[in-house]
Amino acid sequence: MITERRESKAWLFWTALLLLSVFVAVAFVSRLEPSQALTSPLAKGHAAAPLGAGIEGKITYTDVITSYSYLPAVFNDFAYAHLTLSKTAFPATFLAAAGKVVTYTVTIKNEGDTAGTLLTVSDTLPAGFSFLSMAPGSDPSSAPAVNGSQLTWSGSWAMAPGQQRQLIYRVTASQTPGEYTNRVTCTAANAQVPAQPAQATVTVQPAILMQEDFNLGISRWTPFLNYHRLEEGQWYWGQNDGVGGSGALSFDSTAGPTGKVAGDGLMMYLQPGAQEWTNYRVEIKFYNTGGVTNQGVPEPNSGDPLGLWIHGHYQDSEDESAWVSGYYVVVVGKSTSANHFVRIAKMQEPGDCDACLKPYRMYNFNNPLMKIESDLIPGPLEHYRWYNLAVEVRGANIKVYLENQLVLEWTDPILPYLSGTVGFKTHEAQINSFDDVLVTPLP
Repeated sequence: MITERRESKAWLFWTALLLLSVFVAVAFVSRLEPSQALTSPLAKGHAAAPLGAGIEGKITYTDVITSYSYLPAVFNDFAYAHLTLSKTAFPATFLAAAGKVVTYTVTIKNEGDTAGTLLTVSDTLPAGFSFLSMAPGSDPSSAPAVNGSQLTWSGSWAMAPGQQRQLIYRVTASQTPGEYTNRVTCTAANAQVPAQPAQATVTVQPAILMQEDFNLGISRWTPFLNYHRLEEGQWYWGQNDGVGGSGALSFDSTAGPTGKVAGDGLMMYLQPGAQEWTNYRVEIKFYNTGGVTNQGVPEPNSGDPLGLWIHGHYQDSEDESAWVSGYYVVVVGKSTSANHFVRIAKMQEPGDCDACLKPYRMYNFNNPLMKIESDLIPGPLEHYRWYNLAVEVRGANIKVYLENQLVLEWTDPILPYLSGTVGFKTHEAQINSFDDVLVTPLP
């Protein structure tokens, strides 16, 4: 060990460098009484002045002696046993159904440097959930004691430093839509446990978002009327217009009190929460009896396009024809044509070139941009018959089914509408009717 001693004015100074993985310099200082003053042992040819010598009676020394010591530094990162808890659920979101199974995984880990013992694990299941069985890979694998909704596993499981155990078990879920959270706790010997429980939340979605047969009227639906050609009465309840003579929602372009001829027509489902729907499938039946010109002259072979409004949002607006967002998914074709097809059009939004040049077309219900059309479907779009139209929308992807056949798929590449309600779209119709609406969430 190399040491240093420095003497000055009856003080002694030691400096040391302590080394483990780093060097630490430490100075040691000691004060001497005048009678204890030392003469440097390494005077290098100089003699120490006697005590009391020097100017104004000050004690002076002519040498400084330096030495170095290398001592180990000690760092303390030791921790006693303490357990951590985490919990997951799979699946975390699902549609309500009888016998739906959720698998919970509880992970317990000893994060300390000493061993502990896991004694119990307790879980309180949500209302409507029931224990089913342990799952493969669980440690421990024994079934819990069940007391109502309380599950308790008891034992004496060693938890070495860094050791992890997983408790994996299966439960049947509630069929009632909602969010369900359950919490798990544990006890231990010779180890700390978390002060707060671990928890997991599962969401049970309704199996049906909306169902409508129109047998009791159309009171849940709202017509879009912010346009000078639109009037109350153009959309109406046809008591016997539906499938098999049941009720239906019908549209007649000339059925308003003044006889104005509606061009485009939009009927919206604006019940609470509907505009927040994200991924869903909507199915309808539609029926076309023919169309009219914009002067109201019957066109027996027309009445198209007609179909659905999806991922739609609506707001009141002072601007005529606004404010509407979303997509139209419509069937196009005449009763005398050799073919018909499906089209997707999108309400214009900021960034659309057409709307940039003509801002009044922004979010305008009757000036959408055509985005894509299906291949031609052989045969005319027949009148006086019911068609099945279904649309599945998941994120930016849209799939269209006509008569239960997939006829068009498209993914919106720019600023897609990712949520919204449903409705019906028609154009210069003599009478178009809609029935048997079903909206179900996609898992």
